[in-house]
Amino acid sequence: MLKGLYFESKCLGSSVNGQTTIDLPRHKKTGEKLADHERIDSAVELFKQMREEYGLEVEQNRIQLYHKRRWRDPACQWDIPIYLDGTLDLLSPIKNGHYAFSEATIDLKLTKDRNNVDTYSNGLFHSTPWGNMEQADFTEAMMSRLIFGRPFVYLVFDYKGNNAGFRDIPVITDINDPDPQKADKATSRMVDLYRTIRWVVSSILEWESIGWPMTPIPKLCNSCPIEDCSKRNEITEV
Repeated sequence: MLKGLYFESKCLGSSVNGQTTIDLPRHKKTGEKLADHERIDSAVELFKQMREEYGLEVEQNRIQLYHKRRWRDPACQWDIPIYLDGTLDLLSPIKNGHYAFSEATIDLKLTKDRNNVDTYSNGLFHSTPWGNMEQADFTEAMMSRLIFGRPFVYLVFDYKGNNAGFRDIPVITDINDPDPQKADKATSRMVDLYRTIRWVVSSILEWESIGWPMTPIPKLCNSCPIEDCSKRNEITEV
C-alpha cells in the first residue's frame, strides 16, 4: 500500500485526502534506494511519458475528487436514505488508437506484474488478474459509474525486474452504450452491483436491529487495535 501511495503522489501530486508520500524505506546502512524503489521511480517516468501520448490532463482540480450521491433502488424502498460516495484518482480526457473519452474516471494502479493471470483470495485481500480481466471483479468500476457517471479506465503500471511497463484497461460500464453487446455486458455487471449493494444494506440494517453483537473472526481479530475486547482471544471450535 505504501508503494502505491508513493507512486500516486509522484504521478499526480497527491494521494487520497490530499496526502503525499514522498519517500519509501531505504537501505538501513547506506540510505540508498532499494531495487523496488528504483523501479517504481522508473514507472513514474513512464507515466509522465504516456500522459502526453494519451492526452491526460493532470491538474489540481482534476485529481482526488470526492463525490457523494443518493442511491435510489428501483426494487427496494428502504426506511433510511442510502448514499454512495467515493474518491477518484483522476478525471481526464484519454485516448489511444482504440477508444477516446472526452472525460473519464481514471484509476491509477501499481502492481508487481501487470501480466498476472491468477486470481486468489486470502480472506482479506483479493488479487486482480490484470492480464486476464475477464476473471476480474468489476465492482469498483461499476460503483465508479454510479457515483461519477463517467467511463472508467484502469492505468496499470508494474515494477518487475524485466519488461516493466503499463497497460490501459477501459472497462465496459455504460448500460446505454450504442453497441448492444457492450450495453448487455454493462447491464449484467450493474445488476450484479445492485445485488451486492442490497446485500450490504440489508446486512447493516439487520446487524443494527440486533445491536451489533461481537462475532470473532480470527483473521480480523488478530490485527484489531481493540486489545481489551472480550471476544479477541475467544477460542472457537473449527
